[in-house]
Amino acid sequence: MMIRKQNNTQSGRRKEQRSSGKTEENGNHTEETQHGPSQSPPDFGIGQENGKKLDKRIRWSQEEMKEVLWCFTYIKENTLEENYKEAYKLWRERNPMTRMNIDAKALLNQKNYILKAKRITGVEIDQIKENIRLKMEDDTEDYTNGVIGDKMDAPEERPRK
Repeated sequence: MMIRKQNNTQSGRRKEQRSSGKTEENGNHTEETQHGPSQSPPDFGIGQENGKKLDKRIRWSQEEMKEVLWCFTYIKENTLEENYKEAYKLWRERNPMTRMNIDAKALLNQKNYILKAKRITGVEIDQIKENIRLKMEDDTEDYTNGVIGDKMDAPEERPRK
């Protein structure tokens, strides 16, 4: 919709009422701001003020990427299937205050990016798998020692008189 400027006093009033959606003669839409010369424009991307979230991207460190792969690999080794929601739960348990705005699907996307772009080397991935294998053996050993236990190693209790 094209509105032509009129030379009467109401044209200024009409311009003030319209806050956005102005169409130029070439068909492009432009936005008008509601702040005047005495008001300063709003600050974008400074912080999480008034419920606004930061738009600035924070780069993933090598340790964070290894942690993501560790969680996905651990779930895959434990359940013999890749369940990204379980991997997210594990990752969130291990990193409760890290990247609060990320969800399970975004974490899966990050894992896929790490593997596709080879952000972690094959040697580091093998180290992660070895670390998981050792942890699983330790957990199994602790479980069997705690549940079954070798009664010969335990001190005998003597009845009290």
